[in-house]
Amino acid sequence: MMIEAYRPDLRFALALSALTLLPAAGAAQVQGTSFESEGVELKAYFHHASDEAPRAVAIYLQGNPGGPLPASSVVADELTSANVAVLRFNYRGLWGNGGDFMLTNAIGDLNAAVDFLSAPETMERFGLPPSPILVIGYSFGTAVGLIGARDDDRIAGVVSLAPCDHGYFGAEIPNPDSKIRDFLDETRESLFGENGVIDQDGAIFMDDLAENAARYSFTRDAEALLGKKLLFIVGLDDQVCYAEDHFFPLYRELKALSHPALDVRVLETDHGFSGVGMDAVMRMAVEWVRGVFGTGAPGAPAQKAR
Repeated sequence: MMIEAYRPDLRFALALSALTLLPAAGAAQVQGTSFESEGVELKAYFHHASDEAPRAVAIYLQGNPGGPLPASSVVADELTSANVAVLRFNYRGLWGNGGDFMLTNAIGDLNAAVDFLSAPETMERFGLPPSPILVIGYSFGTAVGLIGARDDDRIAGVVSLAPCDHGYFGAEIPNPDSKIRDFLDETRESLFGENGVIDQDGAIFMDDLAENAARYSFTRDAEALLGKKLLFIVGLDDQVCYAEDHFFPLYRELKALSHPALDVRVLETDHGFSGVGMDAVMRMAVEWVRGVFGTGAPGAPAQKAR
């Protein structure tokens, strides 16, 4: 287990949209595709790492609400430079996708993505040998990734960027005196209100969190993460998902369980990695992936947990 503090020395900041929208020069080959999640077609992009066997195949899980899905991505370009193939998509209910947007469905979307990547026809189409599956999530995507990984043995590792425990949010939603009451109300209005970016009744999303707060808690069934390789990149000044509420309870639980493959990078930055930049954050993640997932030699097919 390793915890490493990092003080940003860069003088630029990338907007939150850069987490999915910024292109980079020299991107690897990108192929449009789609897969089905509970009857809803989700358009996606698959980024080929190289002609060699990838060291891992990553599923990128964006935050809430993310943005329209472009073909180019700084996240994918950093990963493919390390011979990691990448699948990117938007959740149900967002940016033209059918269905309802809520954490339950987003976890189902992740499960469908793993099914898609594990299917023999997909592996043949993209020339993929059996490879470790890595989940990389930002903000809301960390909740999708960590909860989804608890129940799926095919997921070998999780990278959590700005971890957000939506079980914590769910437990606070019914409390009229919650210390984050104003934040919850303002967030609901900005996402689902009259001028919000998501065309959906906000109660669908919020009620799902409240009704499943215990299930969504990061600390619940933390022992199910003992077989996963984990990296957390955390902002000490995160004022959206405060580390004291969203990260440290899980960290302490994993430490108490003597997690054998737990790494943490603590940055003096905020939720959007201002002053650091997503490219620098991804370089940290890529360095970790190189060390953890070796050279990309084919392995035995993983089996889905039942």
